[in-house]
Amino acid sequence: MENLKYPIGPFDFERPYKVSDAAEAVAHLKSFPGQLIVRVKDLTDEQLALTYRPGGWSVRQILHHYPDSHLNLYTRLKFALTEDKPSIKGYNEALWATTPDYKGDIALPLSFLKAIHGKLVAIMEEMTEEQWMRTYFHMEYQKTFVLKDVVQLYKWHCDHHLAHIELALSTSK
Repeated sequence: MENLKYPIGPFDFERPYKVSDAAEAVAHLKSFPGQLIVRVKDLTDEQLALTYRPGGWSVRQILHHYPDSHLNLYTRLKFALTEDKPSIKGYNEALWATTPDYKGDIALPLSFLKAIHGKLVAIMEEMTEEQWMRTYFHMEYQKTFVLKDVVQLYKWHCDHHLAHIELALSTSK
């Protein structure tokens, strides 16, 4: 079950990322929406309803989850860049995945993801080394996050859920 939950492995919070590593992660965020759109644009409703594991989200739910999660990244980034060590709250991803918008057409979350990534990249490509070292405190995890590490987490997040989509689609063959 762990391989289905984390098909590319869990994110390594202990890895010592450098500020210089951020550029590659930002490039990934820049290209990801386009790659995802190409991969999912022709999926049928039956394929969008597939799940990658028992109790896991459907492909449709994953596609709606991406912009919700990455909107939270955008907000956290803006707080970290404009406030001194802001405290941020989490959100209940599982409950968000049950709201009515998660049943809708995938064109909306895909265009939303493209827009959010456009704004993220516009900021991140201009960030200084000092800005990459800025932090926020996550109240739910009781942990301080450094932006140079957060960008790596969201790069991983893109690939993590893409692997879930691929797993779900492979079960329909």
